Amino acid sequence: MGALPFADDSFDVVIASQMTHHLTNEEAAQHFREAWRVTRDALFLADVHRNAGALCVVWMVLRLMRVTPQFLSDGLLSVRRSWRVGEWREIAEQAGIRTPGYGCITLARVVAGAETAAEHRQSVRCKPSAGLRNRRRAVIKFCAVGL
Repeated sequence: MGALPFADDSFDVVIASQMTHHLTNEEAAQHFREAWRVTRDALFLADVHRNAGALCVVWMVLRLMRVTPQFLSDGLLSVRRSWRVGEWREIAEQAGIRTPGYGCITLARVVAGAETAAEHRQSVRCKPSAGLRNRRRAVIKFCAVGL
């Protein structure tokens, strides 16, 4: 995974959902670093949260759906290769993202959110800070609903 073909601060918001579990730890750190580099205001990341409950639910649902063995294998592999909050914290630190907000929504999603301003970068959870509350309401609402 190489550098994104965009200048620094090219986008108001960068959102990546359900793709990081396809990357190695090194690729994930590069992904976080590049997403942080090209965002002007905020970064939101969401992926599968690795836990036994999610693995059991995915296995049961896919078995009940009678999916192909390949689809079942891929679904279970996605959960096994997914992340824990502490792992994302370490990767964000490697990527130079200082103190982003982390969380786990239900048992199935791990999320990270970070907000930046032109003058300085600061972290937030997926709730707007006072500075973003009015300016970025639609984006923040999308984060809360879309994850």
